[in-house]
Amino acid sequence: MNTLSQNSMGQNSMKGWIVCLSASLFFFYIFIQMLMFNAIGQDLMTTLQLTSTKFGTLFSAYFWGNVIFLFPAGLMLDRFSTKKIILSTMMLVVIGTFLFSFSNSITVAFLSRLLIGIGGAFALLVGLRLAARWFTPSHMALVSGTIITMGFLGGVVGQTPLALLEGAVGWRHALQLDALFGLFLIFVMWLTIQDYPEGYKHEMSKEEVMSLSFLVFSIKKAVSNPQNWLFGLYTCLLNLPIFILGGVFGVRYLQQAQTLSLENATYVTSMLLIGAMIGSPVLGYISDKWGARKPPMILGAIISIVLMLLIMYVPHLNLLSLLMLFLGLGFITSAQVIGYPAIAESNPSNIVGASLSIGSTLIMAGGTIPSSLFGWLLDLHWNKQMLYGIPLHSLADYHRALWLMPIAFVLGLLAVLIAKETHCHSKYQ
Repeated sequence: MNTLSQNSMGQNSMKGWIVCLSASLFFFYIFIQMLMFNAIGQDLMTTLQLTSTKFGTLFSAYFWGNVIFLFPAGLMLDRFSTKKIILSTMMLVVIGTFLFSFSNSITVAFLSRLLIGIGGAFALLVGLRLAARWFTPSHMALVSGTIITMGFLGGVVGQTPLALLEGAVGWRHALQLDALFGLFLIFVMWLTIQDYPEGYKHEMSKEEVMSLSFLVFSIKKAVSNPQNWLFGLYTCLLNLPIFILGGVFGVRYLQQAQTLSLENATYVTSMLLIGAMIGSPVLGYISDKWGARKPPMILGAIISIVLMLLIMYVPHLNLLSLLMLFLGLGFITSAQVIGYPAIAESNPSNIVGASLSIGSTLIMAGGTIPSSLFGWLLDLHWNKQMLYGIPLHSLADYHRALWLMPIAFVLGLLAVLIAKETHCHSKYQ
């Protein structure tokens, strides 16, 4: 088994945090790209003349790239240098961001976002893979939650700060500056990331890991484990507010249905991500302390249903109420981060990459069909009214589409109820 001795663990804990936080810069950066549509969406829709359905489809291009490449990404991480994979795929994301800034048609924009999604398929997996090498299972939920918090921090940067930058220089120049920032992060990761800690013992030789028989074994083992599907489905479904409200339709909903200004709307969607930033390490720590994965996940799903219904149906919510509700929703839906260590604990260590990639494929699928479906539901009874080149939807249109999330939370609750508790220990260790 891939292991760390207790002495090695103590010697390498500080270095482990440096390595994992450096790797999490990739996840930080990809969340800016993933959720930027709230900030640049209005100008983008005007430039490319997009309806809500087309806008949701363009947003989903990133997630299609993720879904297509996540499983190969997990297999690659079980076989090749994690550091080399991080640097090469991060460069792919930077190139895609730069190309997107020059898009003059939805086709070019879609392909650019697809390229970003292909590189982004590795963004979380590389951090989780390194965390599994540098930390013991009893610390994995805290480390995983911290890595994911870095992603949500990137999402916050992709809201109000990016909107202000876009307002100052335009969306094209804003994305070009974004790409240059990505090059700087690549340099930082090149300096600080190390594949393995001192004293790390490998269960299998490199030749065995690279063999075709092990490839077939790891795919079969990962696909046949129902834990990967159940925990992955839960995490996918509780992620929908981040994808749909935090990434693409939240600002328009708040402007059109809640009559907020653009600036205040981005503040509210930022609270969703700030709540997730706080909740990810807190709920991960609680799960580790409880010695259980399922109870906080179950509570997270139940409270999420209540908060989403309050957002939808409490009339005349003021700005402070919306800020608090979105903060609470972001905090409690971050119970989804516990799904990652639960998957890692449910599989042998030498196929953790493949297993996490199945869970992540399900998770990122939440940005494909649901985001397109949300846009389609908005357009379903739309009266074709426009405002400054932007489709104008009624409160009833938004309520119809928003019901996707309470339904998703109920399904996520059922998935985690069926899954088996891991008690924060790998049964293969």
